[in-house]
Amino acid sequence: MTTALGLDVGGSLLKAVLIDDDDVVVRTERHPVPATDVLGFVCSVVRRFVGSEDVTAVGVGLAGLVSYPAGAFVWGPHLEGESVPYRSVLTDMTGFEVAVDNDANFAAYAEWRIGAGKGRDPLLAVILGTGIGVGLVIGGRIYHGASFAGEAGHMRMQDPGRPCSCGRAGCWETVVSGMALEDAGLAIVDRDPTGTLSVMVGERAPTGSDLVAAARSGDTAALRAFTEAGEWLGRGLMSLILMFDPACIVVGGGAATDGELLLAPARRIVSETLPGAAVRSAVPLVPAALGPLAGAVGAALSGREVQNDRHDR
Repeated sequence: MTTALGLDVGGSLLKAVLIDDDDVVVRTERHPVPATDVLGFVCSVVRRFVGSEDVTAVGVGLAGLVSYPAGAFVWGPHLEGESVPYRSVLTDMTGFEVAVDNDANFAAYAEWRIGAGKGRDPLLAVILGTGIGVGLVIGGRIYHGASFAGEAGHMRMQDPGRPCSCGRAGCWETVVSGMALEDAGLAIVDRDPTGTLSVMVGERAPTGSDLVAAARSGDTAALRAFTEAGEWLGRGLMSLILMFDPACIVVGGGAATDGELLLAPARRIVSETLPGAAVRSAVPLVPAALGPLAGAVGAALSGREVQNDRHDR
């Protein structure tokens, strides 16, 4: 059995998957992303897989601006480096062409190919991780724009708003993302040191998973935090619907583990505020079928397509 390797390199976590010839995930790994020499770290992961498995294709998704088709990481608020030549370095190392793109683009492609938005066109994917990534598939192809389409996480939503890692303030990802939910958890613990979340985490800082667990237990403060974040998600989605009129929106990423906590208030906001809603076709808003692995799976699928295109020429 031959396999394709896909990596999703986010702001804090690297997810790696192997998929078989039937596009089934057969192995997964997760590793913290180092603060420096991310390319060297990615190379070490790829080298280990290629050396120990029958890997015939590789794709790598990166959280930030990625030049296409050159596959260089140009800039990003969550990963180090500028103009880092990922594709050329990995291609030289492995001996075959490696697909490199933005991680949300790969996630959108995976959900369009084999996931929750299979065959829906145009498909919009919103990936909630450390920040927010957006990918758009039109006519079965990832839409890249003139340079770097999909950076909707930095749409201005509040004025002045909270500081964002991009250097501005009030961006969409400051109000709904993994970082935003962790900030909400910290605020809850500070306000109520004897509450459900505080008791759950003890002396350590709360994570997004802790906030999910507290909300599932019925904690009012945690539920309120998800409602507020979901409403901000809906406000941003309304703008994207007006711009792109997608046939389906898929929401995924690690911060959307319990999708309905965010999706229910987002759907309500969209239905209540979308201009022309009465004459528009309703846009399905669904959780990603591939979950937090969508970006890595899309990278593997795209890596395989690069190899198939090369062999067909």
